[in-house]
Amino acid sequence: PEITEILNSGVKVKALIHITGDGLLNLNRIERKDLGFIIDFLPEPHPIFSLIQRLGRVDDEEMFKVFNMGIGFCIIFAEKEIEKCKDIFKKYGVESYKLGHIVKDEEGKVR
Repeated sequence: PEITEILNSGVKVKALIHITGDGLLNLNRIERKDLGFIIDFLPEPHPIFSLIQRLGRVDDEEMFKVFNMGIGFCIIFAEKEIEKCKDIFKKYGVESYKLGHIVKDEEGKVR
């Protein structure tokens, strides 16, 4: 319901991205191939990921490439809409974070 409310709230959503295997590299699924992503913040991963990492002897880089690390969905919209969207998520008891920002990048990298 929170996504529907955001879509109906007047926020101009530029992309909705389901973060599955390949983690945040899924951000590259957007239609615009001339944009890249700078990740400025990552929330603390859920404890299950530490267990997988320890038992599987998996390094940090591989963990973030293979798993979503608890970030299951990303919404791209203008920065001026952050508070409005955060309020909607809070209303539904959903944690939300500003992970980063978009930059012009012909290679479409996520960094």
